[in-house]
Amino acid sequence: MLRIIRNALLLKNLFLLHLQPMKIAERLTPGDFLRFRSVCTAWASAITVGGYSPLRNFIPWLMLSDNPYSFFSIPDSLSYHYPSDVRCIECISAQNGWLAIVHGVSKYCLINPITRSQINLPPVSRNFHVRKIVLSSTPSANISSSCIIVAMYGVLYYSLAFSRAGSTSWTSIRLTHGMEKGIEDVVYHDGNFFVISTRGQVQALDLSGHCPMVLSFVNNYAEVEVEQRGYLWTRYLVSSFGDLLLVRKQRDYVRNRRFIIMKFNPMIDSCWEEITDLGTRSLFLDNKNLTSISASEITGHKGNCIYFINEHMDFHDNYVCDVEIFDIESGTIQPCFRPELQFICSLQLPPIWFMPSLS
Repeated sequence: MLRIIRNALLLKNLFLLHLQPMKIAERLTPGDFLRFRSVCTAWASAITVGGYSPLRNFIPWLMLSDNPYSFFSIPDSLSYHYPSDVRCIECISAQNGWLAIVHGVSKYCLINPITRSQINLPPVSRNFHVRKIVLSSTPSANISSSCIIVAMYGVLYYSLAFSRAGSTSWTSIRLTHGMEKGIEDVVYHDGNFFVISTRGQVQALDLSGHCPMVLSFVNNYAEVEVEQRGYLWTRYLVSSFGDLLLVRKQRDYVRNRRFIIMKFNPMIDSCWEEITDLGTRSLFLDNKNLTSISASEITGHKGNCIYFINEHMDFHDNYVCDVEIFDIESGTIQPCFRPELQFICSLQLPPIWFMPSLS
């Protein structure tokens, strides 16, 4: 009987010991959580088994331009540095906790700065510039063909090619309806890749097989209003909690920037409808990437906003960036009110929004 009681008490203590790291982890910021997890394997295992991770519900970090492996957290005003042996000449894009970087002549790779995992990508001719790399899923350091990788490359006009993790070559994607004359953005949404051209045309691509398939041609949205105002616009696509959104950003290099958000709706003739309310969602926009998060579980974070990086030249001809917030409901723009978020940027390493991941 005493043995049974002792065993029961031992199991209870082990269970409480397992819960203690969980209770501590729930009170930590993402940066402190990552440090806490690295204290010992027992704590890391307890957190993993418990399934808790603050990395799911927080504002993205800002990758600093002066060091590609340094990140700034807006809520706690702290910088985090994760050194790597991989030299970063240029950071192309960030997705699912992975950075797509150039680390040599025609050498590209995916790297997770938190776990230090690395996946080499097929080389690209030095005659082309790769503007963006998009993933169909979170890649694995173990070579697997499940993750489809799309590269947006070119010189004056951008084209598309795709590959898979572990492959040694790229396969060109031939588009139709005049879209081969210039790609502006590409995103993975609902099992397919969606591409938008410089003319506003959108196509859906199925790249699950060996040969790319154009599934549909989506009507381009009306540009009359934009042309009448005489402004230039940059288009971005983002997959946002089941919706495919198209965000147009005004390019006039003044403080009074403007955004227009449209949602893909195949049930109407134009296929696109303008929306003015994202609910609890917020968008984070940098020079190349657009990320969507839900603010419902993030303390002190307001939804229905676009956090964007305003790039401009200062009086000393420095390339300066600061973070501003566009309130979609009121149409107003406010600074982020953090002086440390204004910094001199590098043209080759512009600041990028980054969502850290342990996978």
